[in-house]
Amino acid sequence: MDWVRQRLSYANVTATAALFIALGGSAYATHLVGTSDLMNGSVTAAKLARSSVDGSKVRNHSLTRQDFAADQLKMLQGAPGPAGPPGAPGTARAYATVRSNGTFTKRVKGFQTVSKSSTGVYCLAGDPGIDSFNYPAVATADRGLSAGNFLVAMVRTTDSDSVCPSGQYQVNTFKLDGGSLPPSLSDAGFTIMVP
Repeated sequence: MDWVRQRLSYANVTATAALFIALGGSAYATHLVGTSDLMNGSVTAAKLARSSVDGSKVRNHSLTRQDFAADQLKMLQGAPGPAGPPGAPGTARAYATVRSNGTFTKRVKGFQTVSKSSTGVYCLAGDPGIDSFNYPAVATADRGLSAGNFLVAMVRTTDSDSVCPSGQYQVNTFKLDGGSLPPSLSDAGFTIMVP
């Protein structure tokens, strides 16, 4: 013990005490600093250890599709379910989808004939009791059955200027590609409905 007293000096005691305080002080500080003491954004992704954030540390409903890899999303998709029962029949009196050449597709109810009178002019005859005088109709251009963009279909009432026989539905189709007014008649497929 004498040899300890001979080497014991104020400098040695101070240095040893400082070492213990430095080592013990940082361990003590870890218990004093909590998440409420950290400023938002002070811990970045680069400062996190790999796999340190797991599912228990992610807030529910906070992840979006962009947070997952494509193969992970595919694993979440189940097999298709069984087909549902057929829907109730529609309440439209008549409807038809017409090709740009003036012929019906398979989707027809309540119309007997369609004819193409001239470029962009179509005449449709309804079943008995369905005529343009008593039941108005609406039409929309069908880009899937037409060439070009900016297509418009318009149902015209049969009047003195119409080319269709009295009581038939006249549909005029236009192409607005050039931006010129008035638009020019152009052949286009369309769907017409008589509610």
